[in-house]
Amino acid sequence: MFSQSKVSKKKVIVLAAVCAFSLSFARQVSALDVDASYQTTWVDPHQRSVLTAQRGELKAELTRNQPIFSDSPEKYIGGLKIFLNDKSVYEDYFLKEQRAINGPWLSKDKALRTVFIDLMRPDVPYDYSETDTVYGYHMDAQTRKVTKSVSKALPVDTEQANEKTVEVRDSEYADVQATLSCDIVSADSPTNWQLVIKKGDKVVFSGNPTTPDVSSDMERWNPPRCYGPFVTSLDGSGNAQVVLYVEPVMTKGSGESTFYRQKIYYFDDASQTEKVVTTSFGEDNPRFLSIGKSAAMLLACEDWSLENDIWQGSAGPLQIWKWDQNKLINVAKDYPDEIRKHAKGSLARFLSDRSTNDKADCWLIGYVGDLCLLGESTKALTELDVYKTARTEKAHDQIIEQLKKHGYL
Repeated sequence: MFSQSKVSKKKVIVLAAVCAFSLSFARQVSALDVDASYQTTWVDPHQRSVLTAQRGELKAELTRNQPIFSDSPEKYIGGLKIFLNDKSVYEDYFLKEQRAINGPWLSKDKALRTVFIDLMRPDVPYDYSETDTVYGYHMDAQTRKVTKSVSKALPVDTEQANEKTVEVRDSEYADVQATLSCDIVSADSPTNWQLVIKKGDKVVFSGNPTTPDVSSDMERWNPPRCYGPFVTSLDGSGNAQVVLYVEPVMTKGSGESTFYRQKIYYFDDASQTEKVVTTSFGEDNPRFLSIGKSAAMLLACEDWSLENDIWQGSAGPLQIWKWDQNKLINVAKDYPDEIRKHAKGSLARFLSDRSTNDKADCWLIGYVGDLCLLGESTKALTELDVYKTARTEKAHDQIIEQLKKHGYL
């Protein structure tokens, strides 16, 4: 049994160790601070899309203004128009209160002139069963008056009742216009994607942007989804490029994995043709940003490949991509302050989550990789040992091997 004096002495030693760790962590965090004048602007482009469902004389048209590439905190804005024999008979609007607006769906019973709109609210993200609000618009056959109802779910098979639902999205910059269309049977299974790019009055590209197939093992892949188009000048020169994301979704057991493939279409002056550069980002979704006063549009993501071979996670060191000479190049090392911000966030996330999330080690790998990008390889290896977990200790040699394989060491 410890005497009182020994217990007190042990407490002092423990408190001293805790204080030493806290001071060490504080020094690590402060070393990653950036000047207050440093400015990063995240760019979340929006676009207008029009979805049309028609059966006979009844037509419904949903217009959405929405984020192109992300589930933005900004809410969707939408409007519904119902037509009978091409004459507008009803309008409704949804203003900044929904996470997503889906539809329009026509009633399964063809004798009814009913249109449904499915609203997914942000109260409990991704828990659609609790957050759906379905609006039904019912047209009286005699008076043609439309009444509105509210329910929590679409009637069974309503999504399959449409003879044809078409979504059309467009974007333009300078003399370049891009239009993307698809057919929708259900909200999760758009098909027949078609992209048309015009330069002035001339069509320079027309075709299906989802081909070629992403895998020979196609029975494991769901139909791809497309996001975009976004027409902009990526390098700030005024020359326009068309940015499109194609997202193949692979079924893995009881879940799904989304793989991000970005396509950038550009007009090649030498050949006078539209060409495309395709980049795969694995399971990491790149975001647009601009830094400082530069007019260039950059892409930021995490190097998913670094630790994917070990744990199949989805975090890693920072990557910053720049459009230069008609290709994307990784210029992360040109932005050390952005790397410091990412390293600081990765370390904080790791320390916050490691006791409850066995996948938090991915954030540690991101932090260590960021230090290597900053030219602090020796410190990176030291930190890998300082913050080691049972999992990172077991995979220590693999982590070092991956850091070398991908050019961090």
